[in-house]
Amino acid sequence: MFSIHLPEGEPWYSEKRCVRDNDRDVSLQFKGGIGSEPGRAFILRQGSEEISLTTAEQLGFVDPGNNKKPYFIYYIHLFQTVYEHDGGTNASPRRFANDGEEANRWLRLAAEALLIFGRDYNGPELEPDYVRVLLDGKVLTRRDFGYID
Repeated sequence: MFSIHLPEGEPWYSEKRCVRDNDRDVSLQFKGGIGSEPGRAFILRQGSEEISLTTAEQLGFVDPGNNKKPYFIYYIHLFQTVYEHDGGTNASPRRFANDGEEANRWLRLAAEALLIFGRDYNGPELEPDYVRVLLDGKVLTRRDFGYID
């Protein structure tokens, strides 16, 4: 399961901070905003492979079935190039992830990691349904991935 990872001795705002699942060797790292539109850029890694993704996001929805509480939702835009990372600073294009099965695997990993990322590495501190991800027409929360709050 994903959790917030901060290397020992690093400040909370460290660029080395990430959302990590050690068992699956997967991490998601925030890289920055994407300009004038609300959204963010991330790198998702599994083993030596990595893929870039951006999100569009919306805040201010009200859930009529949840005591009219507000919530925040991510929409994922996955870039199709999978890179091979050499463990240093180099990453080279390896292949395109345009077959449905592989792209779906990356998208599900990204969705789960984004729910733990929350708004700024704070997902586990937020109410379970506050951060949501839209994936394949379905709105997902941490509960959909087995996170019990």
